[in-house]
Amino acid sequence: MRHLRNLLPSAVPALAVTALAVAGTVPSGPTRASASVVAPSMSTVAHGGEHVRLAGQDRYGTAAAVSRDAFPNGSVPVVHVVNGLGFADALAAGPAAAVLGGPVLPVATDTIPGVIAAELERLRPGRIVLVGGAAAVSSEVEQALGQYTGGGVTRAAGADRYETAAAVALAAFDGPAPQVLLATGEGFADALAARSARTPEPSRTLF
Repeated sequence: MRHLRNLLPSAVPALAVTALAVAGTVPSGPTRASASVVAPSMSTVAHGGEHVRLAGQDRYGTAAAVSRDAFPNGSVPVVHVVNGLGFADALAAGPAAAVLGGPVLPVATDTIPGVIAAELERLRPGRIVLVGGAAAVSSEVEQALGQYTGGGVTRAAGADRYETAAAVALAAFDGPAPQVLLATGEGFADALAARSARTPEPSRTLF
């Protein structure tokens, strides 16, 4: 556990846990002490040595819990919204969210879960970036998201996950990139592991 903790930069925990939440791999059930390798090693970095599990009843509740912990004062400049049943859009959105100063929140294709709606209401973001096409998050959800921001909702999307990741990167990052993380788009493990261990600062993630 010690060597894993040393690999995680201070900016990584919220991003990594959010991606895990969307992928459905973070255990639910809030506790202060846990035998889980994932939750304590990340949260120890974020909470100065205290083991804290950030969790909800499901992936949506867990993502909201991570957002509340990372942005306790609300009022963020931007929120990236992704489909909660896939991993690719969330992993692509994570670095963009980090550099722009807001969380990644998952929704269903056709609905905004209540716990996410409540978190959006608390955050009142300056704007919302919807990641993925209408097959991932419907136009009805896009329209409904407008009530939570005064800055409008824009969609970053392409024909597939590869083009969507490129669209997200182009929207969030200016100029040449000092580094780009390239990983397979067929699974989440490689991109998540590389993101946590290799990149101390947010950088483009492409598949």
